[in-house]
Amino acid sequence: MDTIVLCVDRDDDIGRHTGVRGPIVGVERNLRIAQRLALTDPADTDVNALYGALKLARDQGLEIATLTGDKNVGLVSDKKIARQLDKIIKEHNPKNVIVVTDGLDDEQVIPIIQSRVKINSVKTIVVRQSKELEKAYFKLTHFLKEISQEPDLARLIFGLPGIALMLLAIGGENAYR
Repeated sequence: MDTIVLCVDRDDDIGRHTGVRGPIVGVERNLRIAQRLALTDPADTDVNALYGALKLARDQGLEIATLTGDKNVGLVSDKKIARQLDKIIKEHNPKNVIVVTDGLDDEQVIPIIQSRVKINSVKTIVVRQSKELEKAYFKLTHFLKEISQEPDLARLIFGLPGIALMLLAIGGENAYR
């Protein structure tokens, strides 16, 4: 097989909700997992990513494999994904892959994938209504992370509003008169 569609679930929602560990290979197996996940947690964005990857694989006549990480996102989950990818490469020997994710967090593993196999395309499946909300969430978390690394800035940004809120809570409207 020249090209494989790779669906990535870095935080292992699939495994935690279905009890199935990656890699999950094949259209039929991934379809069963997508259905189980949708029935267990229909609001999980990984449901959309799985169905998006399945549609792409079906439309293009390609094989599909889903890689699952770990609830401990970062080093632990990325090592699991790397091991699963190595297994897929050993068993199927793809020349390239199409990566399907549900957002920015799963896309953090792209360098791991690129270090092992050529990526032809990256497709992010985002529910239309939540795209802007997801962007805002990641911008806010990035901003908070930066502030937390600068103690002086953190005191200024969190300290002054904190004091104002405390005064308001203690004195109500009279605190500002």
